Amino acid sequence: MRKETFRVAFDLFLIALGMWFFVEGVYAFAPAPLQLVAVKVVLVSGALLHAHVAGKALFPKVAWESLSWTPAHAVRMVIYAIVPIAYAIGG
Repeated sequence: MRKETFRVAFDLFLIALGMWFFVEGVYAFAPAPLQLVAVKVVLVSGALLHAHVAGKALFPKVAWESLSWTPAHAVRMVIYAIVPIAYAIGG
């Protein structure tokens, strides 16, 4: 569990920083481009965490050394690409 937390620590930090940005009211005083970047950072970081949890829960681990991949391995890799894009565009 501790190893997994370290793997996603950067995304957790970005989400915490982004939430502080919104909760403390700094968002209202930031210029429009910075507001957009802040929203997208929080959305994509949350999407990466969502993809990580969904991939671990639903699909087998991808062993990069092995050449015996199944369609489930491919789906897990695609989730890591599609979920952040969907969050970023939908947000």
